[in-house]
Amino acid sequence: RGLLTLTLPLALLVACAEDPADAVVVSEGTVRSAADLPEDPDGEVVLTVSGGPDGQRVELTLEQLAALRTVTAELYEPFVDERLEFTGVPLRDLAALVGAGDDGAGLDAVALNEYAVEIPADVTRSDGAFLATLEGGEPIPVEEGGPTRVVLADDHPRARDETLWIWSVATLDVAP
Repeated sequence: RGLLTLTLPLALLVACAEDPADAVVVSEGTVRSAADLPEDPDGEVVLTVSGGPDGQRVELTLEQLAALRTVTAELYEPFVDERLEFTGVPLRDLAALVGAGDDGAGLDAVALNEYAVEIPADVTRSDGAFLATLEGGEPIPVEEGGPTRVVLADDHPRARDETLWIWSVATLDVAP
């Protein structure tokens, strides 16, 4: 089951891309659960993920996020009206860190400025929805919507739904 889960999203995203060689790169990462996260005592917490069946809370640094499975994709960024390359962690993998299964957990995302967005379960579970931590291979500055932001790949069914593109995400709470 784990192998299929990790390889199927790549196959689906590549199949929908104009140039599969440049479409999506998946780094499998080294972390499979919150217990496997590397220690980063000097790192600044950039994201808190909470909820799940046991009400867990996981605080993550950029280094810890990079240790998770990541996706890199060039996609249309509607707010700057150009194509940009983003790297980040699939939303479903972040929900799984606190024990949410594939059975349909949505996410409540809250930005640094307290702007909040409800990300429906169908988006959280889907391929191409991820929390970006890098743009063009570099950390995303806060003044440019970083350090974390939700982005959607071009072939995602809700890619043009700008209400889901939340910047400077500080917390993700797995909806009950």
